[in-house]
Amino acid sequence: MNDNLIEILIPVIFFAVVFFINYINHRCPKCKTWHFFRRDLIILDKLCDKHDREWAKCKKCGYESEIYKEAKDYYLGGGTGE
Repeated sequence: MNDNLIEILIPVIFFAVVFFINYINHRCPKCKTWHFFRRDLIILDKLCDKHDREWAKCKKCGYESEIYKEAKDYYLGGGTGE
């Protein structure tokens, strides 16, 4: 009985943590809208002072803010041509 409960709880906890981290990283500071996995965000071509961030614009309110880059940007060389 306990083994089945653990097998169910581990994936549930894992997905809850993934969604919570995504919520923290992709939330508009102005209108508090959660952009689920960068949906409804416009990635801007502005230079950012911080290494692991990029500029994005909220489609709902138009607020521009710095967000963390996607993990695939690190593996593919960032896509900046540098």
